[in-house]
Amino acid sequence: MQEQIQTICTSSTAQLHASGGVTYIWSPSATLSNANIYNPIASPASTTIYTVTVTDANGCTATSSMTVTVSAVLAVSISPPSPIICIGGSVPLTASGGISYIWSPAGGLSATTGATVTASPGVATTYTVSATNATGCTGSSTITVTIGTSLTVDVSPATPTVCSGSNVLLTATGATNYIWSPATGLSSTTGANITANPSVTTTYSVNGSDPSGCTGSTTVTVTVNQLSASISSTTDATCGGTNGSATVTAIGSCSPFIYTWNTVSISNNSNGN
Repeated sequence: MQEQIQTICTSSTAQLHASGGVTYIWSPSATLSNANIYNPIASPASTTIYTVTVTDANGCTATSSMTVTVSAVLAVSISPPSPIICIGGSVPLTASGGISYIWSPAGGLSATTGATVTASPGVATTYTVSATNATGCTGSSTITVTIGTSLTVDVSPATPTVCSGSNVLLTATGATNYIWSPATGLSSTTGANITANPSVTTTYSVNGSDPSGCTGSTTVTVTVNQLSASISSTTDATCGGTNGSATVTAIGSCSPFIYTWNTVSISNNSNGN
């Protein structure tokens, strides 16, 4: 008689076997198909040690113990737990809990076997993975890959205006990563916050993206006002050496305005300008 050790999964059965005698008595008998044959089928709910007593034709007896280990159904998990992608995007799905895996349905998957596959469905899809371990136990799990919407990217201020030589801070929102173009007049082409200092009115584009592969874009125009100034005057009469006065008004095209006045003597009159 040869000792046996078997491992089965929950709700499975094990084939026991004894030899060397003419009669056989197994115990415990409750989970055996027949306790008085040499090869009963065992269906224990938990790990059980079975003992068999064998008697030969001469009345000699011997005993042996056989262990049937019951392994629970596999707990299979998939990560990430709730993936979201945009149309045209993809996400890696990784299963754990077994040593071999089968995925279904095949649509939108890079493979149907293996612990890690890449999913790129065109519509929201629920995938199932069935796993098996070294003892033949199986388990399964499902996951739904959701299709997200395009990102709404905004820039503030919405209508920036600067004077020539000045700059303005532009802030993008609605995404995780940002790429700005053209690079002319920008402090950087990446990041949510950049400084724009264009020499002429320029329209910038910003493309945003997030970890799920969703994208969105918008534009913002930085208007550049060129500096210029003009003056106008209202002059009082200055006749016969009598001092007169003139009201002179300066007008600039950019704000804020800073004016510097220079005076030029137009007379040698001791009373000045």
